[in-house]
Amino acid sequence: MKRYKLISCSIFIREISSILYNNSNSIFPVYLNLGAHNEPAKLKILIQEEIDKTNKDDFDAIILAYGLCGNSLVGIRSDNLPLVLPKAHDCCTILLGSRNTFKSHFSDNLSASWSCNGYMESNESHFHASEEGKIFGLDKTYEELIEQYGKENADYLIKEVAGKTNDEPLFYIDLQETSVEENISNFLLAAEKRKQEYIMLKGNISLLKGLLRGDWNEDFLIIPPGSHIEPSYDEEVLRMSN
Repeated sequence: MKRYKLISCSIFIREISSILYNNSNSIFPVYLNLGAHNEPAKLKILIQEEIDKTNKDDFDAIILAYGLCGNSLVGIRSDNLPLVLPKAHDCCTILLGSRNTFKSHFSDNLSASWSCNGYMESNESHFHASEEGKIFGLDKTYEELIEQYGKENADYLIKEVAGKTNDEPLFYIDLQETSVEENISNFLLAAEKRKQEYIMLKGNISLLKGLLRGDWNEDFLIIPPGSHIEPSYDEEVLRMSN
């Protein structure tokens, strides 16, 4: 049996709880507020602080339920324990179970809005744009853009900059192991209110399972003590740097 300290976004609380019930390893979970994603520099500090205060004698490794997340993890390091995390841009990829599945649904619309249990149950917006979509400056909802820039400018940003219109569908990632009917109903009501079509996606818990069970294959990045995380700018998403 291995002992891992888990540092995770609170978006995964339901999914991680379902895995821990039958997990053979000893996991000490720490959940960070979902809203910290809105300030990548702040999120980076929070994650690094949790890593730095970890006693090396208590754990075999620190596992991170995060992706690159708007470059929040760039420079993250541990001086005493290995760090392990999935090779993913963000939580959307993690909930879908693979980078290939993410590409199949979002490669033509990186700023598409999506939701899941964690977002529907949070105090944040019920919808989130892919972290990759932030390169277009479209990490806000349509309504938030209207509020900040006015309708005409919001329509320009969405249609001309990212090729996105408010007519494009919203996505909901539903995982069989943690499906909550009330969250789905609230998502459907929100989509109706926004007058947008929606697409239900089947999630896959395999990346989270592999992370917590120590089944670290080619979909995971293992950072030895003293090295740090940096973006790879290719399909691997993340890499180690000394």
